[in-house]
Amino acid sequence: MLGAMRETERIAEGILIQKRRRHLTNADVAAILGITRQSLGRRLSGDTRWKHDELHKLASAWGITVAQLEAGFGDENFQNHTSDTADL
Repeated sequence: MLGAMRETERIAEGILIQKRRRHLTNADVAAILGITRQSLGRRLSGDTRWKHDELHKLASAWGITVAQLEAGFGDENFQNHTSDTADL
């Protein structure tokens, strides 16, 4: 249960980062997903787990991969981050 909670929080943080970068509201993100703002709020707060298809919808709409979405990185930052940490 604790691992699922951390995963949900990590995903929510990545989505919040992407949302801020794109200057989107919760209503904008909910519309992409086809859910209510209340449902989005429950996902962002960790009360409801993210569905895989929701992550794919957001990643596709934002032109990034699900891994980038979960990590909170855009294309250029994700590439830099993965190459920087490859030597660790």
